[in-house]
Amino acid sequence: YDDTDVLEDVVVLNNKTILIFNNGEIKKYKVKAVVQYITLKDKNGVEIYDSDTVEVDTTGMNYNPEIIKGVVKFIDGCFTVEFEKPVYDVVLKCNRARLYVKCFSGNKAIKVIGNIHEQEPHT
Repeated sequence: YDDTDVLEDVVVLNNKTILIFNNGEIKKYKVKAVVQYITLKDKNGVEIYDSDTVEVDTTGMNYNPEIIKGVVKFIDGCFTVEFEKPVYDVVLKCNRARLYVKCFSGNKAIKVIGNIHEQEPHT
């Protein structure tokens, strides 16, 4: 599959196999995972996908200043960063286990470092 091709249809059989219908041909592919682009980019312009591992720099926000790792997940209808350890919210005076990705992408505080399916980041 070449990403410049116009695909007629893509069928996900399960999280390991997809069928691509293109120009009257059917091709079957084994995949590690099917993930979704969340329409946001990190501070380096890298597209952010569900299941990406990220670093978030909370400096200058309402949280203790630190760089914390997490995973992008779709939870309760929103894309969030679920942190390895809770981040302290100094305004609400509580720990937060996850926050919306959009909170960090707008001010360029998020960086994609990989995903849970592969060790190397996508570019």
